[in-house]
Amino acid sequence: MAKFGERLQAIAEFVSQGSVLADIGSDHAYLPIRLYREGRCKKYILTDIKPGPLEKTRASINKALGGIPQEFSLRMGDGLEPISKGEADVCVIAGMGGESIIDILAADETKTRSIKRFIFQPRTKTQELCFFLEKERYIITAMKTAFEKGRYCDIIVSEPQNRERGL
Repeated sequence: MAKFGERLQAIAEFVSQGSVLADIGSDHAYLPIRLYREGRCKKYILTDIKPGPLEKTRASINKALGGIPQEFSLRMGDGLEPISKGEADVCVIAGMGGESIIDILAADETKTRSIKRFIFQPRTKTQELCFFLEKERYIITAMKTAFEKGRYCDIIVSEPQNRERGL
């Protein structure tokens, strides 16, 4: 398996012990594999929008772990679509543009707000994502910058506020 870089290490630090993790656009699955080896989460939901990347995810897990553990669920679909409302506690959306992350969050507000914590690592348009989060009443609870492969990567941790209470 490739080196677990500073970017993924920074993201991993924000994943709660005992949570159910949804990794949207899992790609190489390095983050869930590492967290699984640490015994961090009770379940891992790995998604991708197309069959090719999802097969890449499957192959990476098979190579690293000698099979797909029962705690892993690999699903194909767009954004949060393959996840049921309330199924995941922590959701990682990393390595895609801020505009794509906004589209994922806006697609199903009820499902999005059922997730307790989001960890974003936008490749572009970080400021637009932060404006969206503020406008839609998400609390940014932490931010960190990691340096990897010659570029700075912003990591944003956010939680939805309860709109019914007017917070």
